[in-house]
Amino acid sequence: MNPVPYGDELSLLVDDRDNRISIDLAIHTAPLFGIQIKDAEDIAEEMLQTIHTNWERLARDYGLSRGQINYMRPAFLLN
Repeated sequence: MNPVPYGDELSLLVDDRDNRISIDLAIHTAPLFGIQIKDAEDIAEEMLQTIHTNWERLARDYGLSRGQINYMRPAFLLN
């Protein structure tokens, strides 16, 4: 994961034509990387839950200020 607070595109293509920041795209292209769709869905769900539950606490633990956390918040508003 490489959080970017206000980005909507990746530097590299995920498949042969798409560079959107999209969990659905990651799941859809998982077979290109040897991962079954069901496994990709399970991994994505676990990652989303872990990030949602822990990112802000970890940011505070690493000394980020309230302003820095608020700046990064959009990067962690995942669907």
